[in-house]
Amino acid sequence: MKIKINSILLFLILFVPFIATYSWLSHKKKLIKKEVKNLIVSNIDKNQLTVFKFQINEIESKLKWKHSKEFEYNGQMFDIVESKIINDSITYLCWPDNEETVLNKKLQALLNLALGKNPLTNKNKSRLINFYNTLYFSNIEKINFVNEKNHNLISYYYNNYKSIYLSPQNPPPQF
Repeated sequence: MKIKINSILLFLILFVPFIATYSWLSHKKKLIKKEVKNLIVSNIDKNQLTVFKFQINEIESKLKWKHSKEFEYNGQMFDIVESKIINDSITYLCWPDNEETVLNKKLQALLNLALGKNPLTNKNKSRLINFYNTLYFSNIEKINFVNEKNHNLISYYYNNYKSIYLSPQNPPPQF
């Protein structure tokens, strides 16, 4: 019973910050969309709008649509205020939605962090692994002990400090 409570608590500690941050950013994104819509409706100045002209056949390949009145182009979000079709081209009069672009980048960064796709984290992981690898000997080399006379220590001790060898008594002692 205690293990289940601890595991649930650990799960909540690990995942609630990501879920809460994602929810907060999504809520903020919705509020910004409403604010932008109110700005567009309140007749903003035409000089603040961005004009895009595309061929009809290249719209699907160049633009990433969120819905019929909003798209992403070169990493920037735009809300369509007005559109005109002339022959085989289409012209969009758009409001650059900078706040939503920033929020989308934050949401993507948070998602990458949660899924382990952050390049900085991956670089730090590889550095940590390399550090741990240096703590252990990867190649064991033969160690050659040498004394002042340039003799091998093993042979030095063998020649100078032989064990005392006593032969066993013959016949063995009787108790």
